[in-house]
Amino acid sequence: MNRRYIFLLTLIGATLCFAQPKDILFIGNSITYFNQMPQVFEQIADSKNDSVSVTVYAPGGTGIVHHCEDPQVYEYFRQGNWHYIVIQPGSGESPGYSYEPEITLERINVLLDSIYVYNPCVQVLFYEISYGVWGNSEENVASFIETMDLILNNFTYWADETRLFFAPVGEAFRASWLNDLDTMLWGSTGDIHPNAKGSYLASCVFYNAVFQRPSSGSDVYASLDPEDALHFQALADSVTLNHLEEWRINVYNSFLDFNYTQQENMVEFENISSGLDEFLWDFGDGETSDEASPVHIFRQPGIYAVTLSSDFGHDNPNGCCHKKSVEIEIDDIFIDNEENSPEAGFALKLYPNPFLRLHENRSENIKISFHASKKESVNLTVFNLKGQKIKSLISDEVLRGQQNIFWDQTDFNGKKVTAGIYFFKLSSATKSEIEKCLLLK
Repeated sequence: MNRRYIFLLTLIGATLCFAQPKDILFIGNSITYFNQMPQVFEQIADSKNDSVSVTVYAPGGTGIVHHCEDPQVYEYFRQGNWHYIVIQPGSGESPGYSYEPEITLERINVLLDSIYVYNPCVQVLFYEISYGVWGNSEENVASFIETMDLILNNFTYWADETRLFFAPVGEAFRASWLNDLDTMLWGSTGDIHPNAKGSYLASCVFYNAVFQRPSSGSDVYASLDPEDALHFQALADSVTLNHLEEWRINVYNSFLDFNYTQQENMVEFENISSGLDEFLWDFGDGETSDEASPVHIFRQPGIYAVTLSSDFGHDNPNGCCHKKSVEIEIDDIFIDNEENSPEAGFALKLYPNPFLRLHENRSENIKISFHASKKESVNLTVFNLKGQKIKSLISDEVLRGQQNIFWDQTDFNGKKVTAGIYFFKLSSATKSEIEKCLLLK
């Protein structure tokens, strides 16, 4: 692979944290723009609350051989700040009929040299097209499979050599047509251009590939009947999301995303990012965390903008980063994690943390230590992740000084608890503290 752009990137040293909407540039030909496929992809993304803005440059009858010599292509690259750039090889280049795959790779690298100079934080992906069909006889089917195998092999080769990924539109077409030879995804036999169904299927695959989320549930059907649209959504989801590694999705490119579950003012975050090593959470309340998947307790009602950010992944010479934000509304306060000064606080500590779940041949308890600044009544209670009380460990008066309590991993009924996350709340009439602990299997 041509690596000249690495040096140029280092000189630029750009910094860009991606935020919504994502600007996506499609470089292709008539296969790309038929039935306004990129615009339907944009509508599907918007309907799933993943806002994008697409720009399309797709002169008919062109391929990589033309794009690498087209000044207008480089003018689009020079606009900069693209989040994604989609490159579609031509119908002859894709199976290697017009040029050897190695020659096309050289031309792809010419495009990449320019792309990365002006867009150092961009993610580039290929549009794997489908070849047309000439009928549904056994000979026609065998010919289609042979050509699609060539296309898949070439796109896999180009993705591996450039450390990119591709949207497996051709594989979705293959799966659909081989399952039902009477359902055409092209304008007619002998036509390589997609019809409305084919373009809609391609739109769903692009949503899958870019966001790694299912398109199912979108209410954007374009010109299709709802039943057909829902069928192609499910097909795209199955082909793309069940085989991400085959399409090199998240193999070389880094990807940032998270889910969360909320119990009152306690929120558990699940980091589902890929290809990223270090994370920073900003919970929007003045607190941060560098844990991969933290649990956070909000102390006051309100709407909080929670942001997860990370550098761009395996190789990050330019300070590029990913960034995602969501708003979380806190209505009720289940527990108060108010921080106190060291002089007034309990200095609540748990050891060990994480700790091991008890078995017959193992007797590890957890030690809860704290400091009482004066003689006072305190309550020490264990909660699970759902906010349910598991056990009360203290509800009594303690003397001034260091206190040590042990929990034997049982609930109110003396039953051993399951593995998971538990919270220890220590409170008095004037203050309270919370500590989290992980119980391993």
